[in-house]
Amino acid sequence: MITVLSKPYYGLDPLKSRLVFVGALLVLGTFLMVVLNPFNITEWLHIPKWIAVFKLSGLAIFSTMVVAVSQLIIRPLLNFSRFKIYHLIITIVLELLGISLILALIYGDLLEDFWSEYLNTAQYALTGTLLPYGMALLIAHFVGHKPKEVSGTGPTNLLLKIKDDKNRLQLSVQESNLLYLEATGNYVVVHYSDATLLRNKSIRITLKKMETQLADLELIRCHRSFIVHKPMIQSVKKEEGVYRVFVKNASSPIPVSRSFESSIKAFID
Repeated sequence: MITVLSKPYYGLDPLKSRLVFVGALLVLGTFLMVVLNPFNITEWLHIPKWIAVFKLSGLAIFSTMVVAVSQLIIRPLLNFSRFKIYHLIITIVLELLGISLILALIYGDLLEDFWSEYLNTAQYALTGTLLPYGMALLIAHFVGHKPKEVSGTGPTNLLLKIKDDKNRLQLSVQESNLLYLEATGNYVVVHYSDATLLRNKSIRITLKKMETQLADLELIRCHRSFIVHKPMIQSVKKEEGVYRVFVKNASSPIPVSRSFESSIKAFID
């Protein structure tokens, strides 16, 4: 179960799919409220004078505004390295709760007990919102795309966004091109390949923080100063009592310190 929830979800990654999600929710929500009038909503819903011009379409408009803020403003600020299924579930729950809260504040009677009014409004608001919300999410899912994977069990062509210790973007590199990380003082040197060329980029950050930032990748620490991208390992050899890791396209092998020998042995076994 945990493994499934931790899988990446790509449906809402592109900005285009999030815009489609917001637009589809507005159109479907307006259609549902105005044309179908679910649960005879006009008989019990009190529409304040200041939004009377919107009539029932106001429900769809305010619901869409909540989702637009969530998808187009808050999500970019959170800047997930990889948006996972459990992130999606949490987002859906928070958006639906946010929608019900906004609708309760606008359409509810605040002179009554707030929580009972909130729960009462949420009951109808969520029931009327779930269908257009679910349909809009499904449409956005098909608009979004999953990056093509390299054949076999190697890394994907997902674009990694590597940041420094102040959360500033320093390097974008395809996962399949990342070779290894090397700590040098207060910097980490990211070694990667670009076609047939070997390149590197020094980024001000500790190796530990870099390892945490790239926790979704298959990394293995073989030395206090080196972390290797597992899919790029070609071979591991023991020479003169010392293990060395040979990485694809790297100009020299990576040393293995004794404290990390067990990890390397487990990898090759």
